[in-house]
Amino acid sequence: MKTPIICGREPTSSEEEKKLAAERSSELSAIVNQFILRRTNALLSNHLPPKIVEVVCCKLTPLQSELYNHFIHSKNVKKVITEETKQTKILAYITALKKLCNHPKLIYDTIKSGSPGTTGFEDCMRFFPPEISGSWTGGDGAWVELSGKMHVLARLLAHLRQRTDDRIVLVSNYTQTLDLFAQLCRERRYPYLRLDGTTSISKRQKLVNRFNDSTKDEFVFLLSSKAGGCGLNLIGGNRLVLFDPDWNPANDKQAAARVWRDGQKKRVYIYRFLSTGTIEEKVYQRQMSKEGLQKVIQQEQVDSVKGQGNVFSTEDLRDLFTFYDNVRSEIHEKMNCNRCKNDGSENIGEQERCESENGSSGSDQEVSDIGGFAGIAGCLDKLKSSEKQVGSPLEEDLISWGHHFLSESVPDAILQASAGGE
Repeated sequence: MKTPIICGREPTSSEEEKKLAAERSSELSAIVNQFILRRTNALLSNHLPPKIVEVVCCKLTPLQSELYNHFIHSKNVKKVITEETKQTKILAYITALKKLCNHPKLIYDTIKSGSPGTTGFEDCMRFFPPEISGSWTGGDGAWVELSGKMHVLARLLAHLRQRTDDRIVLVSNYTQTLDLFAQLCRERRYPYLRLDGTTSISKRQKLVNRFNDSTKDEFVFLLSSKAGGCGLNLIGGNRLVLFDPDWNPANDKQAAARVWRDGQKKRVYIYRFLSTGTIEEKVYQRQMSKEGLQKVIQQEQVDSVKGQGNVFSTEDLRDLFTFYDNVRSEIHEKMNCNRCKNDGSENIGEQERCESENGSSGSDQEVSDIGGFAGIAGCLDKLKSSEKQVGSPLEEDLISWGHHFLSESVPDAILQASAGGE
């Protein structure tokens, strides 16, 4: 069953292959569902406030782009692409790129300390500006603008603090990134709590209780996805940022679910930050592919799967070390979205934001909400107007999401202000 199902899900598969894949999927589902009972948090959608999932594609800064290009064109990385290399080396290169997407400071610290993982970044110290060194104590915060994602996050926190009483959870796979979040909070004097792998079991629940206590002046909860991605109830916050993607979609879903749980009273916003054209978009593509494959064995999804397959080809998923620096979003380009065709325009680097609301509850009200989205680097020109969400799509059904390119179309006032208009 495996081969026909996989082949039939490829974007280039023939009608015969798709038909055979649908038949094998039905057979597999009938067998598997005899002994598998699966329940998801979709059962709670009618009993909880609406959840808005937003994918924010952030353009790399010039420094990040220089480092990224230097790395992927280095001799060691080219050797990985053209020759057989040990898997451990490839994983180290992937991790380095993911850290670079978070902030160049993570690469700078690795190089300065002489730790393993600097392969590919030889002779890169010349790229770093003076302000990235030192402890940053008393600094002017210029380091924030060296990362596209960190720049957007800093503005998101500022507008959230000034204009609402909402609390936010910041999630990352790396404790080094949590260190940057903590530094940002200290510089801006935001009260914050932190839970990572070093936090004792006895202290964890105290941190959760304090964050959920509305009488306390807590604003940010820093969370390691590995240490606290499961089981915690952080309903004190109604906004959550997934700062970097995980290879396993279940890990990101579990982390995102920390604020959308029983007891939540506010509308929930989940922001997924991705660096445009980088390995982060490729990781997210793999997540979508895995999610789609998982639906094959679910009986209730068989009929809808018959006419669907992978949006991304196997070859696309294997292409990890190519940098697309002049696209709106590699994911959107690979989807070949017919709704967003922009006749005569070129692929200009800008931020693209996609939005989806799980369930139909409150969707009409959300569309009328003030909101918008703009790029951070003067890159919003020659763009087509937005395309509205189609129905109530699943999170992995990106084609049916709302696709937004202009600031006035996004139904999230805080994200509009955070993205800026320059």
